Amino acid sequence: MTPVQSAPAYGRLGAPADVAELLKDTVLDVLGLRPTDFDSQSSLAELGCDSLDVMDILYRLEMKLDAPGYQLREPADFNPLKEPLTRLEQHLRSAFSHG
Repeated sequence: MTPVQSAPAYGRLGAPADVAELLKDTVLDVLGLRPTDFDSQSSLAELGCDSLDVMDILYRLEMKLDAPGYQLREPADFNPLKEPLTRLEQHLRSAFSHG
């Protein structure tokens, strides 16, 4: 397992490309995928993710962003296993535009 990268590498989120790249890098690392396997229109389940992987992805995002866990908790109507990754990306942007 790759060690979790600390917050200074990303700092607070800036441009939308930063969010997309951070999410992609984290998903690829946790799931052990190649960049060519990543599709932002896919759900995490379609990429082979299970509920423990989702927890790992969210934990790593919290660590990379030095974010309190409550900021990254998904809305009640959102299931990252079934929704396209673009929705999780939007959620990340929203969480940090208010914090």
